[in-house]
Amino acid sequence: MLATIKNKCKEWILSGNHNAVGKQACLKCIKPGDSILDIGPGQGEILNAIYSQFGNSVKLSAIDRHQFVLENCPTNTELIKMDLGILGDYQDGINQMPVPDHSFDVIILTEVIEHITFPQLFLAEISRIINPDGYFIVSTPNIHCLGNRLAVLFGMDKVFPRVGQEGFLTKLDFDAYGHVAHYSKASLKQMIGPWFEIEFFTGAGFKVPALRYMQPVLASLLPTLANNLVMICRKKGGLATGIKCVICPLKKSNQLILPDNRCLHPQAHSKTCNSCEHFHKDFLHKRNRKKRRGYVPEGN
Repeated sequence: MLATIKNKCKEWILSGNHNAVGKQACLKCIKPGDSILDIGPGQGEILNAIYSQFGNSVKLSAIDRHQFVLENCPTNTELIKMDLGILGDYQDGINQMPVPDHSFDVIILTEVIEHITFPQLFLAEISRIINPDGYFIVSTPNIHCLGNRLAVLFGMDKVFPRVGQEGFLTKLDFDAYGHVAHYSKASLKQMIGPWFEIEFFTGAGFKVPALRYMQPVLASLLPTLANNLVMICRKKGGLATGIKCVICPLKKSNQLILPDNRCLHPQAHSKTCNSCEHFHKDFLHKRNRKKRRGYVPEGN
């Protein structure tokens, strides 16, 4: 009896972590006949859960740079071995994934975007290869989680270092394949905004030791304080989804332009913001002098 109670408590606690919530979000969006891509499948938990429920009625694919990661996927998965780092090399044009346009109904990106140093290029590619009415599921650690808020208050890096909270760069402990970007709900929404509309948002994981038995409830009620963010998104319609390369009028080199015609390198255009059609002042902080009425850029 006691063992049964312990197992039920464990199941309850785990039902609120990011793996479980991510699986629930994915399964909610999938129907028989769908084509599904998991980018960075990890231990293959999500694709195996999808296969267990839908079997061969769905088409599974996975992308990762490690063969041993791809081998965790179900046996009927199409495996694409690729280092996503090549997408960041845009000096001679923008590289693409080896996938045709509009290839997938559902694209899964759980706990990956924080490892990407070129997220806009990456999201543009996801927008290219997803179907117009497809679902995009993304999850990532929450830089504004309760543990990190307390860490800032007390001048610490992490309050609960053993439970995996996203930390701040207060010490030099760099991992070349670790987390290179930190997201809050607002910054993740802004990052994916040029390509996707958010249809559903929730929190996952609330790993404060004293509150662990309430993790599923707290993560749902207070998602912006949870350890992880989970979003279900739909592709925006009527918008060019790709990123363009243009020659910067100041630096005379390739610069990247978002679908809404904004430049990804506004600082490079800080001296020519009136002469470059792609520079938007809304990228600047509201107190930046370049936003004041009557400002004349240097060099004009």
